Amino acid sequence: MIVLLTGGIGCGKSSVAALLRGLGATTVDADTIVHELHEDPDVQAEVAALLGLPGPVSRADVARHVFGDDSLLRELEAILHPRVHARMAALRASNPADHVLVFEFPLPPTPQPGDVVICVEADEGVRVGRLRERGMQDADIFARIAAAPGPMAYREHAHHVIVNDGDLTDLRDRVTALWEDLRHDTRDL
Repeated sequence: MIVLLTGGIGCGKSSVAALLRGLGATTVDADTIVHELHEDPDVQAEVAALLGLPGPVSRADVARHVFGDDSLLRELEAILHPRVHARMAALRASNPADHVLVFEFPLPPTPQPGDVVICVEADEGVRVGRLRERGMQDADIFARIAAAPGPMAYREHAHHVIVNDGDLTDLRDRVTALWEDLRHDTRDL
């Protein structure tokens, strides 16, 4: 089974992924793949050229340039997304049908037939608080939230929505119940 886990920054996707991993799923974070790609010399050269900077460029340099500039962000996504999707396609193809493979996406995914989409949501105030706890500055927080699609875009294909405004115990209970639903899912895979 393929699960696409999505939600905006600070909603708790990584916490949900960790809980699912603890229950037996394999999880793959698209952001981790992007970070790995950032080390690729070909990607570095393309991104440096896009930003008009001498290489190598740091992820902080990239964030400073693209968040707040929708056009530049879309151009960066055009460089990275095909590579991320190629890696995920290889993982998808090798996943046994009886195993739960979770792909964690910071943007709303486009599901394939049989995929299960889980959307994680949280109140914006809760999200901002979490991001501040991670050490992010308000300008960066609000730029990233503004650059992301709205809540309805994340919910568009969702089969399950987890509202993550509570504590870890509450989230664990919700994820455990969801896991039971996934284990009994009878959709045509």
